[in-house]
Amino acid sequence: MSLVEHLEESHWQQMLDGATAAALGALSKDPFRTLGSSADDMRAWLSSGGVSRVRAALKEQMAGRRIDAHRQAEVLARWAALVREHGATLLTLAADGNIPAAPEDVVRFVGWKPEELGTMLARLRAGDRPFETWMRESGRSDDDIAAMYASVDRALERAGLPVAPPWKPS
Repeated sequence: MSLVEHLEESHWQQMLDGATAAALGALSKDPFRTLGSSADDMRAWLSSGGVSRVRAALKEQMAGRRIDAHRQAEVLARWAALVREHGATLLTLAADGNIPAAPEDVVRFVGWKPEELGTMLARLRAGDRPFETWMRESGRSDDDIAAMYASVDRALERAGLPVAPPWKPS
């Protein structure tokens, strides 16, 4: 069954969560691994357009199947929560070029509101370390912070830009 067909059933959240986890796992380790059809849908959407494509595909397919508006809102809210939960993996996949990511997607990966990005950049220019402060306040571990920095470094390297020395916890 396709992912959207499962969204009509009572266990839709488990299916969405499972398809997301399976697709991210495959994209991280073995992008050509055989998955079930729901996870294949998720992997295809992520590969072809990233987080924004998944949201658009979910909206389009739910509307096409005439899933009620309340369920559609629940599914999209759950997708937004999954993006936040799997932010580090999504950021790594984007930095490695495995999924496309628009700047607004990257902001979603780390759970920022768009206006927070401007504040964060201003603090960086002033020599502050707001990213680490924010990550720690959000309950992230040193390993999470190191993974984020490593993803950014890989993206910078691919773009031919200089990379700072490896991050070490303070």
